[in-house]
Amino acid sequence: MAWSSPAYNDAGWGSGPAQLGYGDGDEDTVVDDGPDNNRHITTYFRHLFVAPSDPQATALEVRVLRDDGAIAYLNGVEIFRQNLPGGAVDYQTLATSTVVGSDEITFFSQAVDVLTLLPGTNVLSAEIHQRSATNPDISFDAQLILTSSLRAPAILTHPASASADLGSNVTFTVAAVGAAPLGYQWTRDGSAFPGSTGLSLSLSNLFKLHLSSPAIQPPLLLAPKSPRNISAKTPPQPPRQRFLAKKPWLPVGPKRVKCLAKAAPAKQPYYMKP
Repeated sequence: MAWSSPAYNDAGWGSGPAQLGYGDGDEDTVVDDGPDNNRHITTYFRHLFVAPSDPQATALEVRVLRDDGAIAYLNGVEIFRQNLPGGAVDYQTLATSTVVGSDEITFFSQAVDVLTLLPGTNVLSAEIHQRSATNPDISFDAQLILTSSLRAPAILTHPASASADLGSNVTFTVAAVGAAPLGYQWTRDGSAFPGSTGLSLSLSNLFKLHLSSPAIQPPLLLAPKSPRNISAKTPPQPPRQRFLAKKPWLPVGPKRVKCLAKAAPAKQPYYMKP
C-alpha cells in the first residue's frame, strides 16, 4: 500500500509538530539527517486530519514550505510539486536546485481540486528531497486552506411582544437563516438562560419567577433595537406586574470562510528511507 494513502499504517514512524527538518535552527521537530557526508536524500511526512462535510466549499489551496524539493499529496493524489523533475521519483531522486535565502522560509501555493478533500479522515503527505547528499539542511511545513461560500446567519422574524396572566407560561420564537448548523442563545440582563439554545424560549410560572427574584428584572431578551413591552394581565389581587422583552442576539452560527488544516501544531510523522 502506498505510503501517501490514508489507510497506510504509519505506527512505526516518528512524530512531532511542524516546522520539521534539520540544520537551520528554526525547527520545532528535528528529524534524522544521516551522516554529514551521506545525508538522507529523501524524507517522508504524513499528517492525518478530519475535515467536515461542506457542500458550499468553492476552492482549496495547498501552501508548502520546502527545502530543497517537494511533492505533496492529498489522499494519495499529487497536488504540489516544486524543484523536482517531472515523472516518477524515488528515494534517490535529487532536487533540481539548492534552495537558499528567503526561499527557505517561503510558503509556495498551488490550487487543488476541492473534490480531493473528503468528508471525514484525510491524509496530507509529502516527500522532501535534498539537492545532494552533503547538503546541510532540509525544511518542511504545509497548510491546506478551504474557501467556502457559507451564508452568514440572520434573523428573519424577531420574537413578538406577548401578554400573559401571572402564574402562566409564555413562549417567544425567532426565525433565522444561514448556513447550517445554526446556534442560538437567549439572554436575560446580559446573562445566558441555561439550556436556551433553540429557536424558542419558554418561560413558566411568571408570577412566582417575579416574586422569587425581587432584585432582578423580569425576564427579557437582549437586542440592539429598542425594547418591546410584555404586559402581564393580573386579577384584582395581587397588583399588576409588567414584563419587558427585547429582541435576541443574532444566532451564533459558523461564519467561517476558510477552513485551515495546517501541519503545525499537529504532530507530523516522518520516516527516513535509507
